[in-house]
Amino acid sequence: MHNASIEFTEAGKPSGHLKADSLLFFDLENRTLGFEIEVIFYDTDGNYSGTMVADSGWIENQSQRITVYGEVFIHTVDDVRLWTDSLAYYPGTSRIRTEAGVRIEKGGEFITGQAFDSDLAFEDIRITDNVSGRLKQD
Repeated sequence: MHNASIEFTEAGKPSGHLKADSLLFFDLENRTLGFEIEVIFYDTDGNYSGTMVADSGWIENQSQRITVYGEVFIHTVDDVRLWTDSLAYYPGTSRIRTEAGVRIEKGGEFITGQAFDSDLAFEDIRITDNVSGRLKQD
């Protein structure tokens, strides 16, 4: 499928909108491979909360888990920016994770490292390996 668009919902409310240049459907594996992906996320009230782009990724059709690869970039409504090479979204826990290197920026501060785990609001961020960064002092 070319110029594809898929809506995601949780409890009947919109939670995301995936757009892709192309999608390949693997019915026996119950998953879909997408190229040139853009995902628009919504908060629990249905308001825009951020956008993610990536070169490619897998969508697990039943669980709606998304794993993306290549030049992954997230930009939230709160101006948090994240760069990495791969990232997985787990809808059951509403968390994103990667073992790859990650860089997060907000308001002139940044943090880098590996083994990243965060909620979607970037309020509970965990980076366990090779952590470094620059934070402002009050």
